Amino acid sequence: MAIPATPTNFVLQAGDSSNFLSWDQMPGATSYVIQRSLDNVTFTTLTTVTGSPLANYYSDTAITTGTQYWYQVAAANVSGTSSYTASLNIIPSRSEEHTSELQSPMYLVCRL
Repeated sequence: MAIPATPTNFVLQAGDSSNFLSWDQMPGATSYVIQRSLDNVTFTTLTTVTGSPLANYYSDTAITTGTQYWYQVAAANVSGTSSYTASLNIIPSRSEEHTSELQSPMYLVCRL
């Protein structure tokens, strides 16, 4: 069995309390290794995704709003681990609730 190819179409999405990662399924992969960094230099393994069926996504809930994170992912099997994807970064932010109350009167002027 050959080492799987590096995952493709790696995407990050920020939520209120998690960063969502997804990528394409890679033929021959039995796990995915996800690494995270705070400086895009020193990466540590965050988790290894395993299971049957093998998921091609992960939700990182151990985050702090306003902190920048970099992620990379690799595919693995018994033969070894692929190279990692290019790192992607994201800064999660809490969505603000918006009110529809007007603080002062508004006027619309239309000139013909």
